[in-house]
Amino acid sequence: MNRLVPVLLTAFLLGPAAGFSAEKVSLWEAKGMFHFARGEYPQALKFFKKIHGIDSKNEQNLYHLGTTHLKLKNYRKASRFFKKLFEEHSGSELSLLAEKWMAEIEQAVAQTKEPRKKKRWNLKGSASSYYDSNVTLDPDNQNLDGFSDRDDFMAVGTLDLNYFLVNQEKTQFYAGYSGYQSAHWNALNIDANRFNYGSHRVGLGLTRKLNDHIRWTVPGDYNFVTLGKAKYLQSGAMESILDMMHMDHWMLSVTAGVRRDWFYQSLNNTAQNRDATQPYARLEEYFFAPHNREVYFKAGYGFEKNLAGGNDWDFSAHHALYAIHFPIWWRIKFLMAGDVVVRRNFDRTDSVFNVLRRDKSLYHTVVFSKDLLRFLRIAASYSFFIRDSTLARYTYRRHVAGLTFSTQL
Repeated sequence: MNRLVPVLLTAFLLGPAAGFSAEKVSLWEAKGMFHFARGEYPQALKFFKKIHGIDSKNEQNLYHLGTTHLKLKNYRKASRFFKKLFEEHSGSELSLLAEKWMAEIEQAVAQTKEPRKKKRWNLKGSASSYYDSNVTLDPDNQNLDGFSDRDDFMAVGTLDLNYFLVNQEKTQFYAGYSGYQSAHWNALNIDANRFNYGSHRVGLGLTRKLNDHIRWTVPGDYNFVTLGKAKYLQSGAMESILDMMHMDHWMLSVTAGVRRDWFYQSLNNTAQNRDATQPYARLEEYFFAPHNREVYFKAGYGFEKNLAGGNDWDFSAHHALYAIHFPIWWRIKFLMAGDVVVRRNFDRTDSVFNVLRRDKSLYHTVVFSKDLLRFLRIAASYSFFIRDSTLARYTYRRHVAGLTFSTQL
């Protein structure tokens, strides 16, 4: 008789239907728990499903559904109910248990999967079309007097190929090629061939998983660059990257490297010699959302020192780095990233303009991407680059918007 008092009180306050539902829920829960205790999980599941049909947000029942599916080894369904409990009743004692169960389920699924034979190679390619508000390259790359702020359309193709000489769980050693080529439409009757940029990069890389929380990567490459039909630049680089997971959802990435540039140039003024050795370093912190690695943000700091053959190009620069990534509606993914040069100081007075150069710059990009097929992705992007300099000729604005189709095999 005493057990009916709460049920009758609920019925009196909320009406006959509510009282009937509360009584049914209490009865079905008791029957479900009875079968669960006897190991009769299919029978228990039937009663917990009935409760879910009446009250889909019932915290206790969401937990029962999760644990029952777990006993039946329906890991995906169990994880779905635990996730619903965790999201709708965040902070409760059961939600904390649900979070632990989700982690154990993820580990159990990983252990039961048959190891897939790893491919020896991977191939990526893309084709893009862009509107470019300023087809002249950044003046730091090439000095093109009289051609600033000339807009045009361009097409871009990329190709990336990696072959794994070693492809084990903890160690990967690979050789790779990366190619990039742009082609302007010459819409403004200028010599667009001077701005068609080509890059061919070959390299080797080693990735080693030191333990469950630390990964070490050492890539090295050689790059050859052309402008139109002319040779422009060759460079070599080597770096070391250490990725360290900590505090469950945080990752610290530490990069240190050195690059050497050799320019194809004819100089009358040796102070303008831009051949340089450039040591650099980056410190980046990532935060990943629990149970969803596609949601993350990044903040970082970078430093570079340019040790050039000519006095005009010795400088040091400080970078602030940021990025945020998350999925939105219709399985579209959003990425926003940028690089702010908060200070770029040149060591000596410019020999041509007799001015000590100081720069600040911002590079910012936004990308919306969607997987159309398992091997085909479409992306819409917008990027802008702004530099303000004490030398007017190096103050620069560029806006680029485009559409890219990419594939991976």
